[in-house]
Amino acid sequence: IKEKDKENVIKGFEFYIDNNNERDVWYIKQIASLCKENGYILNLHSRHYINRESYTKYLEFVDELSKIYGSKINITCHPVEILGKKDKKVESLALSRNIFVDIISKVRMNNFNIDISIENLNCLHGKERLKLGEIEQVLKESKDLKLTHDIGHEIIDDHSYTKLSGMMLDRLSNVHLHNYYGKKDHYPIKKGDLNIDFYKDVNKYLNKTGYDKTVVLEYAADYIEGFDVYEKLSNYIQYVKDFKDIME
Repeated sequence: IKEKDKENVIKGFEFYIDNNNERDVWYIKQIASLCKENGYILNLHSRHYINRESYTKYLEFVDELSKIYGSKINITCHPVEILGKKDKKVESLALSRNIFVDIISKVRMNNFNIDISIENLNCLHGKERLKLGEIEQVLKESKDLKLTHDIGHEIIDDHSYTKLSGMMLDRLSNVHLHNYYGKKDHYPIKKGDLNIDFYKDVNKYLNKTGYDKTVVLEYAADYIEGFDVYEKLSNYIQYVKDFKDIME
């Protein structure tokens, strides 16, 4: 990244890791050290919640990682996903409320150097998942719970996005942006996209609110050109530069 990004448009990274995978653990510890040395932001995208005991171990590991990184780490978490008919959303919401109250309590009780952010989801394969309206109800249960506003998820479902205010804006700690193609999500935002003015409006909205935290351009590797990881990273950097040019 440093070799290819001479303009320093990349300010940090959001990683998904599994603390039960030895290679993941080794890798992310190296990354945390490098981020500290080079002034990059380090966020995590949470592994799935299996049960209380295993997730407590995950939180303990991230707290340990924050000591290597030297700063608080924001974890973006999905709400509970019980895929099925619409009535499954009621069950997903109830479980999400209970689980996030427990997670926040665990973080507070142990003084973990972590922020927990819940992310709004979109429909997946025609199945309903918790959107921003339901996420707001979960946020009301725990005053220390933050929000990752995945604007890309709203755009693919509704072709619009929510301009936050009040509690939702106060809790906002992370934003995900990405485009879509048909029903496929997490495409890069490119110059020449027919809906590019939409993302310019998103940028104006974020600037108007004074938002100064992280924006993640969350593009799926499969949708980035390149024969190997190095080519894909180079092309990703170019997409970020293009995005910056578009927004300016």
